[in-house]
Amino acid sequence: MLFWLAKALAELPSLLDIGGYIGISYYSYRNYLPYPDNLEWVVHDVPAVSAAGIEIAQHQDSRGLSFITGITSELRPHTVLAAGSLQFIEGNFSDLLSRMGTLPRKLIVSKTPLTELPDFVTLQDLGPAVCPYRIFNRAKFIQSIETLGYRLVDSWANSDFQCRIPFHPDRTVPSYSGLYFKQDN
Repeated sequence: MLFWLAKALAELPSLLDIGGYIGISYYSYRNYLPYPDNLEWVVHDVPAVSAAGIEIAQHQDSRGLSFITGITSELRPHTVLAAGSLQFIEGNFSDLLSRMGTLPRKLIVSKTPLTELPDFVTLQDLGPAVCPYRIFNRAKFIQSIETLGYRLVDSWANSDFQCRIPFHPDRTVPSYSGLYFKQDN
């Protein structure tokens, strides 16, 4: 994932981080990637998380980092990163992308539960809360992105992440997936 992220940022350092929490990827990856001086790393998350991210960014070296709570037609990022967030979002990824003014040139999807089974929803126990957790059919997920004019360039498995559903071993996702797409034109 870092390989594709480094190439995308070097080409044009404009990134939308969907479900990026308080900027966790921004802060983590800067230890491994040289961030360009003109970096625009925009994190999209829910209002409470975005507010916390803004507060933290005020006390950190966070050049180029900003936060938003909605995806609108004013957004025109070169690259979209979705690292472990799409399973928590109610809408489809392709619908989120279609809300932007122009489609991003590159998409990096990471830590996403893809399976050969039909799409389904389970529950994620977060300790103080339980929330819906989506598991995607791999072929359907990829096709929904390709329909927008993207081509799948690379995919990888991340066996550090898996989903085991008690009493439903047939629904186990043994490793999560990463995908890298480019606009086909």
